[in-house]
Amino acid sequence: MPERTLLADALKRSVGKSSTETIHHQFQSYGFLTATRDGRRMVTTRDVLAEERSMLTFARRGRGTCRPFQMKPHEFQRTWLNAGQRKAVEHVLRSRDRVVLIRGAAGVGKTTMMQETVAAIEESGTKVFTFAPSASASRGTLCQDGFQDADTVARLLQDEKLHQQIQGQAIWIDEAGLLGTRTTAKVFELADRLNTRVILSGDRRQHGSVERGAALRLLEEQAGLIPSEIKEIQRQKGNYKQAVQTLSDGNTLDGFRQLDDLGWIREVPELDRYKALAADYVDAVNNKKSALIVSPTHLEADRITSEIRQTFQQQGRLGVDERTFATLHNAQLTEAERADPVNVLPGDLLVFHQNAKGFQKGQRVVVGAEDLPASEAARYQVFHQGKLSLAAGDMIRITQNGKTADGKHRLNNGSLHQVQDFDAQGNIVLANGWTIGKEFGFIDYGYVVTSHASQGMTVDRVFVGQSSDSYPASSREQFYVSCSRGRESVTVYTDDKEALLAAVRHSDERLSATELVAGGRSYSRSPSSMPSLQWLQQPAHVIHPTHLREELVYDR
Repeated sequence: MPERTLLADALKRSVGKSSTETIHHQFQSYGFLTATRDGRRMVTTRDVLAEERSMLTFARRGRGTCRPFQMKPHEFQRTWLNAGQRKAVEHVLRSRDRVVLIRGAAGVGKTTMMQETVAAIEESGTKVFTFAPSASASRGTLCQDGFQDADTVARLLQDEKLHQQIQGQAIWIDEAGLLGTRTTAKVFELADRLNTRVILSGDRRQHGSVERGAALRLLEEQAGLIPSEIKEIQRQKGNYKQAVQTLSDGNTLDGFRQLDDLGWIREVPELDRYKALAADYVDAVNNKKSALIVSPTHLEADRITSEIRQTFQQQGRLGVDERTFATLHNAQLTEAERADPVNVLPGDLLVFHQNAKGFQKGQRVVVGAEDLPASEAARYQVFHQGKLSLAAGDMIRITQNGKTADGKHRLNNGSLHQVQDFDAQGNIVLANGWTIGKEFGFIDYGYVVTSHASQGMTVDRVFVGQSSDSYPASSREQFYVSCSRGRESVTVYTDDKEALLAAVRHSDERLSATELVAGGRSYSRSPSSMPSLQWLQQPAHVIHPTHLREELVYDR
């Protein structure tokens, strides 16, 4: 991260506790690794660098050390696979590497290729266990595509009984671009201990991980692993396919222009924009088309949802009996932030996901009623409480893994469900017959999703609400993911086309510690070379990117 960001955050957290001089001294003595990149002082730690090196070392040492899954030429069962898909299948089956990479853009048919490959590997006597970073991608998408036992990477790392089954077999992680380096390093450590091979499939041009690092990019560029790439898009056709292909290649300018030439980027004034989007979405639903609305921010999503519900109410698609339910929204606090009472508000709810001293897994504690158990911050999450009005016909989204009221069915984070009715106890009855307890809390409206949540989804028509309110959360990766969800069309609603184009040409690709220190010269950093904190009194706009040579600076 930028050095100024680290210092600013340290000062913010230390208000009333430490002086600027203390912060300055701590920064000097910690031994950060720093380098100048594009005119900005960037900083990382030795621990992060060691984590990345551990991951890369496992991949490098595993090159050429394994027997191929299949020695003879593969006889394809899915004869319709194209050349790129066939090449990827052969790449995995013939590879002698411990870690195997498959790169595939959105909509190129990675899942069909995966089905063919897994079947061939298991015919050779090796069991393949499939995973994905999110519950929606694993227990949702992968399960629907025939991988019935697919689960999350989190479960892979935690379930010791599962480890016994995986011993000596193969692990396949789909949507691997969403993995951070810390998680990938843990997966590799587990694979090393269990003598398993690892297959990673994903697309580095889509969204990266929430946690730090860019594992897939590092493995491609630093570990010497050669991925098999599938390029031919299957999801879209004609001009739409060409536009998505252009975005996939990283050419956002031309891809944006191609969508605009199709009339699919609409500049609509503030008062009419969400009404137009809602009308088009409802029209698609009425025409029996699967549809999805994507927006980069919850603020814009809430406005779109309000318009859609009003339209549905006017058309009689929502029931007249509207009920209010308590909801829980993740505060998205780090472990350090959860342990600081300043960040946890009275009325917030602590939900324990592990047993802790004096608390059980699943227990909920209202902040204010009891003292904050700061020492157990690693074992609970903090949630803000809210309310949600629902009627029969509403679409809801599960926001945290859980179970139905009878405990028989799993509710996966990110999954969408339609409300059918309410039972005598006030619980929510879903269209599939399941019942969600009225106190469950982990629900929200399911009409609009973020681009992160949409990754891996496919619908007939996709609608993107992306006005100036969402520009700070816009990026090249976000725009590519959002626009590539549809089979038939995508329509983008904005208030300024040119400003939107400028926003989505920016990349949110992260710099890794390995890339930060690569190629720089090192020397001992003396206290006199430390940065002054006077910059904190200057406006942010005085910092301008310039191209300066890299230099690695650290304490010996």
